[in-house]
Amino acid sequence: FYQRDISSLIKSFKREDLSPQLITAVLDETEANLKKHGAALETFIATRSTSLTEADFIQMQLELNGTFLASAFLHFDLTEKTQRTEAKKELKSQFEDAQKNLPKQRSLVELYGAYQAELKKRGRYDYEDMILMVVRKIKEDADLLATLQEQFRYILVDEYQDTTGDQKAVVDLLASFYE
Repeated sequence: FYQRDISSLIKSFKREDLSPQLITAVLDETEANLKKHGAALETFIATRSTSLTEADFIQMQLELNGTFLASAFLHFDLTEKTQRTEAKKELKSQFEDAQKNLPKQRSLVELYGAYQAELKKRGRYDYEDMILMVVRKIKEDADLLATLQEQFRYILVDEYQDTTGDQKAVVDLLASFYE
């Protein structure tokens, strides 16, 4: 049922050069933050907004500083009651989404790792791997980059708006000889 979504997400991970290990580390950090701040967050969320002061919000913001949940306060003026209520709703939404989605995200990373392992076992690679290999090779081999820059002095990119980050990186590297 979710095959298309999973495939699309794995492609996105690859385009951003995110390994299963890196994503797992981020998920581990997210889980640690949920455990560390979970009780305080549940108490904070369960308290009526009218009972919470600006200082309570600032204290919670400071406690969550450095975590993904701190972003819940970014777009709100905590000096206004209505804005604090909205910030609390946003925080609750982010907290509940993280709790609900963490197991699904772990399953996705497990599938991603298994997919990568199967590709390696079979000696295969997919389209995203091909682009990544080119980017990595050009970045690490200055002679190859110079040869390609000399060979491809003019570059025309059709449908540039549809270019992925890795494809753009190849073009940028090839064009980096001239300012």
